[in-house]
Parts: sequence; C-alpha cells; structure tokens
Amino acid sequence: MKRKIVTAIAATLVCAAVMTGCGSKAADSSSDKSSQTEEAKDSGTSKQADAGSEISDVDNSLVEEPEAVADMPADGEYTAGVSLEGGTGKATVESPAKITIKEGIAYATIVWSSKNYDYMIVDDEKYMNENNGGSSTFTFPLPSLPCEINVVGDTTAMSTPHEIDYTLTFSQINE
Repeated sequence: MKRKIVTAIAATLVCAAVMTGCGSKAADSSSDKSSQTEEAKDSGTSKQADAGSEISDVDNSLVEEPEAVADMPADGEYTAGVSLEGGTGKATVESPAKITIKEGIAYATIVWSSKNYDYMIVDDEKYMNENNGGSSTFTFPLPSLPCEINVVGDTTAMSTPHEIDYTLTFSQINE
C-alpha cells in the first residue's frame, strides 16, 4: 500500500514539474558552444559557472548548459522565498534565498541549517558544499522562477551518509 502511495505521489510531482517546466533541461541550441565547453566534454568533465565569477569542475560528461530565460530581471543579486519539504523535518533552509541573475540565468544559493550536507543533486547534476566548516551551502541554476524543484541532499549526520529526497519551492524574485 505504501509503495502505491509513494508511486502516486512521485507521478504527481513529475507531472507537475513537466507542466511547469521546472527542473527540465533546455534542448540543445544550434549555436556554437565555446571551445572550453567542448574540451571539457571531450575530457569527461565540464565547467559549471557558479553565481560568482569562478568556474568549478563538475564531474559529468553530459552536462548541458542552462539556458537564459527571457522574463528574468536584469543581471544582479536578488532574493526569493524558498520552502523545503521532505526528509525528517529536522533540516531547514534559509529563506529568503539569494538569487543571482547572470546573463539571464537564475542561480539560487541555498544555505542549510546543518553543516552535514556534503553534496546536492539538482536536475541530475551534483553540486559540492561551498562552505567547509559552516552551514552547508550550494549554488545551482534554476530553470525559471517561481518554481518547484526536486533535489537530493546527502547528509553525513548519521553513522553512514544518506541521500535524502527534498522538494524546494521558490517564490517570485523580490526586486
């Protein structure tokens, strides 16, 4: 019985994500990719720009670059409310979350109430904790705002690491 309920809930979330476009990857465009991206794909890694100006390695040979969304505000730093569902209810995330718009792409910075998250998986991409020693912090692109997106957080708070499914719901940008 539990399996049927979980399956029904998962199917509903997938349908909602498809209908809203949140968490989906944009189709490849016919425009040329930069030589850096092509070299990275050939080597089995890719370069993922974070909300700052640095570029970090992401270990994934099939990384697709996020695509700019037409109705995003001008490049800059904003905030948006974010809520967290899933897990045991012990962990929370700071709200509002920092949202950085860079070249029409929204990047969310999520700060957990725990220092025990070592990575997150968002839209099949793995993001490592950016804050060693403090609250676990992750920056990743969003497909649109507002949106609801399913993520996985890996916590080391237990005797062995555990991947836990969560849903982050972002509100409209506060300008």
